[in-house]
Amino acid sequence: MALSLFSIAYFVFKILLYGLCVYGLIVGILFLNRKQQLDEERNEKLAELVRIASTQKELQREGKQ
Repeated sequence: MALSLFSIAYFVFKILLYGLCVYGLIVGILFLNRKQQLDEERNEKLAELVRIASTQKELQREGKQ
């Protein structure tokens, strides 16, 4: 009787442990995906700022001439 209760408890523990591992993998993948999206958005904003700055420099050069 005690052995069967122990084996059932061990089986439930293993299922919960594997479930926790799968949950951790899913959360980790989602976190990395969101981080990549934020990095891409930041890079796009930086590229736009560089374009604006270079345009301003060109306009200043034309204004001095």
